[in-house]
Amino acid sequence: MKKKGLSIRWQILIPITLVFIIGSVSLLWNAIDAYNEELKQVALSKAEAACNIAVHHVNGDEIAMLTEGDEDSKGYVDNRTQMQEIAQYSNLRYMYTLYKDDDGTICYGIDSDESEERCIIGDEFDSDAELVNMAFNGEIAKTKDIDQSDGEALLTVYEPIYDSDGNVIAVMGCDYDAQHVLDTRYSLISKLIIVLILTLSFDIMLINLIVGKIVKNIKIVRNKLYDLVHNEGDLTQK
Repeated sequence: MKKKGLSIRWQILIPITLVFIIGSVSLLWNAIDAYNEELKQVALSKAEAACNIAVHHVNGDEIAMLTEGDEDSKGYVDNRTQMQEIAQYSNLRYMYTLYKDDDGTICYGIDSDESEERCIIGDEFDSDAELVNMAFNGEIAKTKDIDQSDGEALLTVYEPIYDSDGNVIAVMGCDYDAQHVLDTRYSLISKLIIVLILTLSFDIMLINLIVGKIVKNIKIVRNKLYDLVHNEGDLTQK
């Protein structure tokens, strides 16, 4: 009994189709990642620009003088108002200052948030310690990935705040609302999947036609060989 296997058509069609699918998906996925990275960099640039504007509009000397319980002081209110105006027109979800207490703990200073969850002076800040310390050392630090915790999508920039003597006395934190980056990515993925399905359908039909032609010719050769064998090797046949 001869074991029946895949026909010649499928032996050719399956590997070609698989190679095409893998190549197309890999190409599209890399394109999506590159586009997403570009969107993130644009968002971070906007956040950095807003953070830089805020740093140059707040009063570093007044911020350095703030202590726990100073939320109603003129220095706090004036600087918070400046920060709120900048955050409003810069698509920033949150803007706040950070300082280090006597124990080196990173704490909130001014928080521009208008909700009841607004942090007060002295509340501990427990995120991105490495990036915040970079800002305290005079560098501009940025998050690399979108933080999707607590149901939000945020990209953050930290920039040092200086007093009139040029000393770093605090850090400005700017959380950029990056939800549109994720929405654009998901929308792009959906559209590309539809395009990929349509393209694959057309290409598979085309490949099937080409493979059908190849298989037809192979069958002709096979039949001729069969005739040759069963005519006692008569090489005078056409």
